[in-house]
Amino acid sequence: MAGLSGTGSYFEKQPAVCAGTRLCRLPDRCTTGAKLLLTAGPYFAYGIGGKSQLTGDILYGDMIEYSTLEEKTFANRGLERFDVGIGTGIGVDFGKAIVGLSYELGLRDIGPSGNVYWPFYSTSYKNRNVALSLEYKF
Repeated sequence: MAGLSGTGSYFEKQPAVCAGTRLCRLPDRCTTGAKLLLTAGPYFAYGIGGKSQLTGDILYGDMIEYSTLEEKTFANRGLERFDVGIGTGIGVDFGKAIVGLSYELGLRDIGPSGNVYWPFYSTSYKNRNVALSLEYKF
């Protein structure tokens, strides 16, 4: 099938439980008083909204039609709302500010089940997230 294009967005509420440790003080020649941080722990997420759109040859039962389909991301044929995974990160604590880099890997397949529009969704979806953060301590 040629000419398929799709977009999607979703919003989720995600509390994370991370354990962190300050490993060591960085050498003074790099920076004064900075400490290296490592974090790791699980995350839990719940999808609360979003929309998905596909334009192209869409399969409806035994019929193929070129059209645009738009649905809610977490509707009947959409993604699963609940997700769980693990995360890890590294950062530098400068006292009042922290600069960090983190990665999260979803462990649960949140792909749709039941009657879905093929090829709108692939067979498996697992969240992956890379984040760069700047934190300020009050």
